[in-house]
Amino acid sequence: CVSPARTAAGGVAVEVSLNGGRDFTQNRVQYFYGASASVGSVTPSRGTSGVEGQIVTVIGSDFAHGSDLSCRFGVNGSVSALYESSSLVMCSAPSRGAGAVRVDVSNNGVDWSATGGRYEYEVTDGVWSVSPSRGPVSGGTPILVSVGGSAKAYSGVYCVFGTTEVAATALSGGGYSCTAPSGVSAGGVSVRVVEGSGRRELSSGLTYEYYTDAAVVGLLPSTGMISGGTMVSVFGTSFSGSSVECRFGTSVVRGSDARVLSSTLVACVSPASGSGVVTVEVSLNGGADVTVDNVQYEYAASAVVTGVTPSRGSHGQDGQVVTVVGGNFQHGTGLSCRFGVGMLSRGRFLASSLVECAVPAQARGNVSVSVSNNGVDWTESFARFEVVSSVRATMTPTAGAASGGTIVKIAVDGGSVMPYAVDFGGVSVAMSWSGDELSFTMPALSVKDVSVNVLWQGVSER
Repeated sequence: CVSPARTAAGGVAVEVSLNGGRDFTQNRVQYFYGASASVGSVTPSRGTSGVEGQIVTVIGSDFAHGSDLSCRFGVNGSVSALYESSSLVMCSAPSRGAGAVRVDVSNNGVDWSATGGRYEYEVTDGVWSVSPSRGPVSGGTPILVSVGGSAKAYSGVYCVFGTTEVAATALSGGGYSCTAPSGVSAGGVSVRVVEGSGRRELSSGLTYEYYTDAAVVGLLPSTGMISGGTMVSVFGTSFSGSSVECRFGTSVVRGSDARVLSSTLVACVSPASGSGVVTVEVSLNGGADVTVDNVQYEYAASAVVTGVTPSRGSHGQDGQVVTVVGGNFQHGTGLSCRFGVGMLSRGRFLASSLVECAVPAQARGNVSVSVSNNGVDWTESFARFEVVSSVRATMTPTAGAASGGTIVKIAVDGGSVMPYAVDFGGVSVAMSWSGDELSFTMPALSVKDVSVNVLWQGVSER
């Protein structure tokens, strides 16, 4: 049915007859007559082409509060409207190409206003970007908003994070600066760049990620070489993302030298620095925000190894201990000795030039001995330690006259070895060898205990 005209606003019952008007239904379904909506103006009157969801306020008269209240942009861009008053509705402009369109309002979604407003979609000025694109939930991150391919200046620019609007400041080098507000929780929010009192939207498709504020609680190791290159494990909470940086004092490492391994662990390679203590902090957004936990890391000169004593040990013998000689050794829990490629032993600090270490089980042959002050960085210099076959021998007698002359015999238990020297209390003595027994005459010495050393084809037996 096409509704007839009516002089006054109000409700009427609509009935139907199927016999030419003789009989009508009596259901009294209501139809409401009202004044036609009228549009006077639209604000803002300009928007950006290709952007969805730009909010437009339509000013006019005779707007009715109902579920069918609608705005139309052009001939087919109909969207629902939000009723504010009989003279004010708000609409979300649909995405369109550049050009001007008429904006009409309908109270019922069918009949459109006789008068309309003008809204112009302008060509996008360029590609907008936000840097950094993430920051802590606590807010306060300085944000650079820029547009590529446009030198146009805007006035009254604002950044809108979700529903929170903050003013932006124009930068002399181009672009705008705004400060991220605090977030409700971790996660992404949309970011819009708007201009002027009408809040014309300039950008589209921008997002910003809020993350939980990170904290640094510890380092391993907490000391390293002044030359840098130490792989430092940074322990903490709420680590995330790929834009991580580690700050050692004023020096920053990033890229492959700083990686998030888990929410509680970041791996950083220490930069070179002078000796002394620095604080280590972490940034999860390229340096825009940095932790302030003041966890300390100490730089020190690299340890140096010049020798090891004794330089020879027996294969299969437990409890052997060596003293490593060198320099720049530090007293700490990370002090260690390394025998060969991977056999480690905890070091006992004796002095900055002396470290004592137990010899771990080794195969026969030569191995390098190096030292680490932190259990991670090892000395480039090393000493040679030889692991030789052990000889089981028995000496009789074990005492004799100080005047000398006692015949001493050393019996060998198994193995095919050949002695080549005997040292008796520092005195080299002549010897005889029968194949499994060595004999020599004890020299004259003062009354005391002395050590007897026999060299068996490079094997030292005391």
